[in-house]
Amino acid sequence: MSLRLSFASAVTVALVLGTASTAAAQADTTRRTTSQQRVRVTKEAGGEVARRDSAFIKDSIARADSLARMEKMRTDSIARADSLARVERARLDSIARDSTARADSIARATPAPAPVDTTVRDTIRTPGMMTSDAFNVRRGSWYFGLGGGPNVPVGTVEDVYKTGFNVTVPIGWQPMESAFGIRFDLSYSRLNGRDDLGTA
Repeated sequence: MSLRLSFASAVTVALVLGTASTAAAQADTTRRTTSQQRVRVTKEAGGEVARRDSAFIKDSIARADSLARMEKMRTDSIARADSLARVERARLDSIARDSTARADSIARATPAPAPVDTTVRDTIRTPGMMTSDAFNVRRGSWYFGLGGGPNVPVGTVEDVYKTGFNVTVPIGWQPMESAFGIRFDLSYSRLNGRDDLGTA
């Protein structure tokens, strides 16, 4: 029991002493520690400042020259683009002039159409109207024609006759401005007889 008490007392005393020394160190703010090592401080010479300023000026001049060159290149590029645009425009104008000249030359070489005689009577008729004009026949006059072709027998007639021929001559008259007229057809037909009659 006495041993335990003395151990606890020793711990308590140690804590009290440690706390007191920490508080004392924190409370004393006037005490400063100085280093014994000296730091050498030197002033720059006037030549070093001048050299540094000269290098800065040279860099500024070089940068300004570079910017000037870039601006010159940009201006030259714009001028080149304008020049190319002018060349292209001149080419298109030349093509347009050539096309116009060619069209004018063709127009001069082509003969003018004959003037239309407006005194000629219009011969167009209503579609479907059967007039003599539709058949290239003068109205109010006589007309005639000639036709012909084979005469082919059919059925039982074919047993006795072979193919012959037919000739037709139409003759007629059609009054003016009329779809009706008079027509006669003169026709001659012939069939050739078979030589093998009665043979099987």
